[in-house]
Amino acid sequence: MRPRPKASAAKRSSEDEKKPRFPNRSLAYEDKSVTEILDAPPSALAGLTEKHDALLKDVFKITTIRQLGSNKYFALAGVLVALEAKEG
Repeated sequence: MRPRPKASAAKRSSEDEKKPRFPNRSLAYEDKSVTEILDAPPSALAGLTEKHDALLKDVFKITTIRQLGSNKYFALAGVLVALEAKEG
């Protein structure tokens, strides 16, 4: 993966400066139930965007946080991380 060239400050318009760089969509889910959050798209999680939604859907057929959390590859990675903390 090649790094993207950084946009210079001079190229950013005043309109761009008004928009948050990473809109926090996850705030919209603060008052939702666990079921509603699990049924939401992955971009409801802080740090993920609609572009991530599209990639997860195309590659893993994942369209919800529930599917993301129960995906065998992501679940295995989570277990391995937890096991590493217990090693010693």
